[in-house]
Amino acid sequence: MKQKKVINRSAYDPSFQFEVLSSHYSSGESLSVTSFRYGINRGSLCRWKNLFENHPESLSLS
Repeated sequence: MKQKKVINRSAYDPSFQFEVLSSHYSSGESLSVTSFRYGINRGSLCRWKNLFENHPESLSLS
């Protein structure tokens, strides 16, 4: 029996998450197109979007 490959949810650096979200908002692309372009799961992008919208202090990267 094959085991599922599980990726740690914190595998993406917050600066990468911010870059992807910035690109998404500035381009006006759909979540599906943005996630495909960056090679990430659409669900991850939705989660990041909700996280940053609900916690705007997370957007300030030092």
